[in-house]
Amino acid sequence: MNRENTNLDSRFNITWNFPVGSGGAQYLVRLHFCDIVSRALNLLYFNVYLNGYLAYEDLDLSVLTSHVLASPIYVDFVVDLRWVGWE
Repeated sequence: MNRENTNLDSRFNITWNFPVGSGGAQYLVRLHFCDIVSRALNLLYFNVYLNGYLAYEDLDLSVLTSHVLASPIYVDFVVDLRWVGWE
């Protein structure tokens, strides 16, 4: 989570799996964030993977919230499953 700190205590994985119907489709994925833990700016970073692909590397909430701690923010992605090979 913190790019400067490679201690295992500061790095962890949070995973959600959502089964979707068969056949190709596009899905809107909206991720909501609010950093209520950090004591200073630029300490919490996320790598966001969607459908096994890196969608956002080093997502820094401080930058997205105009450098205001504990500010809610959301990020939208469109996941295209039409070419995954499901039929």
